[in-house]
Amino acid sequence: QLIYLRNKVNSGKSYNGEYFRLDADLDMAGKTFGDAIGNTQNYSPSNFNGHFDGNHHKISNLTIGNANGYSALFGNVGWNNQEVVIKNLILVNVNVNRTSTNYGAAALVGNAGYLKLENCTVESGTVQTNSYTAGGFVANAGAYNAISLTIIDCVNKANITQTSSIGNGAGGIVGQGCNQSGNGNTTITGCINYGDVSGRSYAAGIIGNAYVATIEKCANYGDISAIGTSSGTFEKTAKAAGILVSGADKVTTIENCYNVGNISSNGTTPYGSSSMNAGGAAGIAAFNSSSSVQKTITNCHNVGTVTSDYGYPIGLRSKSIANAFYLNM
Repeated sequence: QLIYLRNKVNSGKSYNGEYFRLDADLDMAGKTFGDAIGNTQNYSPSNFNGHFDGNHHKISNLTIGNANGYSALFGNVGWNNQEVVIKNLILVNVNVNRTSTNYGAAALVGNAGYLKLENCTVESGTVQTNSYTAGGFVANAGAYNAISLTIIDCVNKANITQTSSIGNGAGGIVGQGCNQSGNGNTTITGCINYGDVSGRSYAAGIIGNAYVATIEKCANYGDISAIGTSSGTFEKTAKAAGILVSGADKVTTIENCYNVGNISSNGTTPYGSSSMNAGGAAGIAAFNSSSSVQKTITNCHNVGTVTSDYGYPIGLRSKSIANAFYLNM
């Protein structure tokens, strides 16, 4: 069923507004999935623009390696300016291992446009990539245009590892959120990450890197680590956070969230550096700049250990912190 759907989408049928429902558990053991449902060939994307209801069924033992475009169950999703919904799906023992250095990898969606994920779970597995972005549910949002990504009540238990020398984000829920232009928004509500996350440059429990984000009622239990990178004249120092790392001066709100995991970064430059890529670690959120743009943390707490040359128990370069606390266990 999945392979048939993939082949139809990748041959040009996007299923705009059509509905699919999974009526039984699927065991993919012994099969390598190959290209995602919605691949990219010669930089020309095929898109899945239908709706997919997992109907609370499981897809087990999904194995995904290098692919044309993103390595994930779904590749390019929601690129017809209408919201696509994927919901009620459980992935068990998913194994994504992308060694190619372009695009990104995730368990569920590679590149999200107008997408809503609801009540999905990655029960176990790993996502490993040597490409730009890695996420438990979404690798990248808004690679081609403005986006609207909404994720509600999703849980990730897979470990996430991103090793590219030019890392754009590794996250337990989303690798990289809204694009750099800030045209769009990434909204995450009621999500939990239990997996450990390791990334080059940017890593966080919920969103590894986002330019515009609203995060509410989310939690991270996984250990988060970021390592600085240098490639020729291109250099990024490491930022790690329990909830979010943000790479631009856009309005960002984090409310009613908490972190339990240990947070660490190395390869940093001082908080006071003029570099926009100055590094550090924070229990809740780490931002690139301390400009006047509103970046707020409200009603959040951290009980995890923060280890870095420049570590902050709650927020790094936050404009406003209210009713937030750090409990040193």
